[in-house]
Order: sequence, then C-alpha cells, then structure tokens
Amino acid sequence: MTSERKSQQKPEEVVVAIKAIRQNLEMSQLEFAVALQTTPTTVSRWERGLSEPELTIVQVKRLCRIAGLTLEQLPDKLSQPAHIDFN
Repeated sequence: MTSERKSQQKPEEVVVAIKAIRQNLEMSQLEFAVALQTTPTTVSRWERGLSEPELTIVQVKRLCRIAGLTLEQLPDKLSQPAHIDFN
C-alpha cells in the first residue's frame, strides 16, 4: 500500500461501524445504499476506509431507524450532518 493511499484511509472505528451495522441488518451494500439514498460505490468506499461518511440529517435519521439505534449509539463521526452552512 502506498503512503498516499494509506494517508487517505479513515479511522478504523468508522469503517468497522458502517460494515457492522450493515452486516447486522443482513443487507447487501446495494440495499444499504438504497436505504440511505446513496450509491453502493459510496458504501463500499466507506467500508474500505477510502472516504468517510458525510451524512445528511435525513440519512442519519434513516440509519438510526433501520438499525434500531439512537443517535447517541452511533460513532460521533457518523452523527454529524455534512455541509452545514449557517450563513
């Protein structure tokens, strides 16, 4: 693995959490992607640590609902909605 690719990897906690939630639900990456309104490629990239989830509030709510988790039970990086513009 090159050092450039290694530096792109995200914290193991997020990778493990996403994959564990999906597998616990017995969902394919496609099914999980559809449930969160994203793409299977995006889910795959999350699980491989190539990108970090930047979920909208709607996606966070869906994730909690389908996984049967509260917001507090999700790792912090997953529960922060992306692209908030307060201006």
